[in-house]
Amino acid sequence: MRDIMTIAKNVLKVTFRKKTSILVFMLLPIMSIFISQYLNPTTQPSVKVGICDEDKSKLSKDLTDYLIGKDNTKVVPVTKDKIDKKILNKSLDTVIVLDKGFENDIIDSKFKNLDMITVKGADVTIWQENYLNYYIGNLLDISKSSSQDKETFFKVYDDFKTKENNITKEKIKDETNSIGVSKQSISLLLVFMLSGATVSSQTIAKDKSNKIFNRLLSSPIKISSYILGNFIANFLLNTVQVVTILIFAKLLNLNYHMPMGYVFILLSSFSLVSVGLGMFLASVSNSSAQVGYLSNAIIVPTCMLSGCFWPIEFMPKVMQNIALLLPQTWVIKSIDTLQSGNSILSVSGNILIVICFAILLLGLSIVNIKRGEKTKNYV
Repeated sequence: MRDIMTIAKNVLKVTFRKKTSILVFMLLPIMSIFISQYLNPTTQPSVKVGICDEDKSKLSKDLTDYLIGKDNTKVVPVTKDKIDKKILNKSLDTVIVLDKGFENDIIDSKFKNLDMITVKGADVTIWQENYLNYYIGNLLDISKSSSQDKETFFKVYDDFKTKENNITKEKIKDETNSIGVSKQSISLLLVFMLSGATVSSQTIAKDKSNKIFNRLLSSPIKISSYILGNFIANFLLNTVQVVTILIFAKLLNLNYHMPMGYVFILLSSFSLVSVGLGMFLASVSNSSAQVGYLSNAIIVPTCMLSGCFWPIEFMPKVMQNIALLLPQTWVIKSIDTLQSGNSILSVSGNILIVICFAILLLGLSIVNIKRGEKTKNYV
């Protein structure tokens, strides 16, 4: 046991002696939160909507007032001759044109559609279109019920505007962006944890290239003690990453939409995969450079495929099926399940799959290291 702890202590000392290790194990986890907040802004920008009212009627004025009352919408009047200029210089995001005869077309049930002018696409105008479709749909329903009679229309319309409905209105906070930030921060942390495995695996690679490994094998220290000592040290390094991001998430009021204990369990299980990958890279490499080449060939593509950088649903079905062969995918699936309000028991199968990946990598590492011991296959 003393040999194991001595080796673990030495690995930690060697790892943190390098400044790059501090960056990988301490700063990158914190950066994952800020990067996620940048990629998923929690506030919706205000949309600047221009109204070109050519009709100057009661209904056109009421429609303008209706839009003015909507959140994140700034409504300004604009004349027809200035529409193109306002759109091109980006002083307005979109312009709604109410042509002359708008009110009469509504009353006569002849109205077809509004003209909306924008260069920013549907992602900017979608909410305004929904508001207008709802509002004008009500007007057309009133028109049909009044049999296109103007006097009857406005009688029903005025009653519709002033009528008190027994409806309790409650504003619900949109948590979509907050959930996106928290999920993205965990996904990025998976990438950084695997990057940390690369740094820690270089210790074994250097021991092999410097012949230190040969001398260890000639000493009373057993190879099992050497492997276990490295395992403990690397697991502690990954635990530092997990604890660091949880502390800063708390300080920055980042809501994971699940208990912090669940986050810790998920990331701790994945840290076993990170340790396993690090030791596997070390077992098949004989230099730090070789570790770097292999890690780049493994970490980035698998993280892209498993949904760490973008939702896995964006990829073709065949790619989604291949992603099931990667441990990152099962962690991200667990995040979705837990953020929906389920308990940790509902993802116990996913966690078991992740641990099986770790056991497989560790097993391959032990086999490779022992094979190297027998053949003395060191550079």
